[in-house]
Amino acid sequence: YDCAKSRRILEQGCKALALRVADPSDRQNAITHSVNTLALMASGNPEYLPLVRKEARWAADYSAGTFQTWHYGYVIMLLSEYVLATGDDSVMPGLRRLALEAANGQSIVGSWGHRFAGSDGRLVGYGMMNSPGLPLTISLILAREAGVDDPKLEEAIEKSAKLIRFY
Repeated sequence: YDCAKSRRILEQGCKALALRVADPSDRQNAITHSVNTLALMASGNPEYLPLVRKEARWAADYSAGTFQTWHYGYVIMLLSEYVLATGDDSVMPGLRRLALEAANGQSIVGSWGHRFAGSDGRLVGYGMMNSPGLPLTISLILAREAGVDDPKLEEAIEKSAKLIRFY
């Protein structure tokens, strides 16, 4: 915790991430983009706050036509952690929209697959996947902590938690 070498590695790593996140020509996928921004926020360095704020606004407007289950979990995490860390509620409409899209895209048993469930509540494709489902569950819990209050969100968290406990 008090290691000069570790501190320097963190500082250099965050500088490299900040350059990458700020570069408009480097459009990473939403997962990498969100995790890199979360790392900058977690660094505690106030110099990164303007960049983190800019990325939170990007996340609040985020939408995906495919692979929503894979991307939304991390984007929702970024927004939730941002609201919790800064108190900036300007991104709440986007956070609420994404969280409810994810909740509404859950299957009738509380799982997610490659895509959101169909209108009949069944997964499209080859079934349940924990790789997107666990981050989505965590992100919905964080969204609730950040202030998203909706019965559909509560129901999705409960269904997913019950499914995870079962397995």
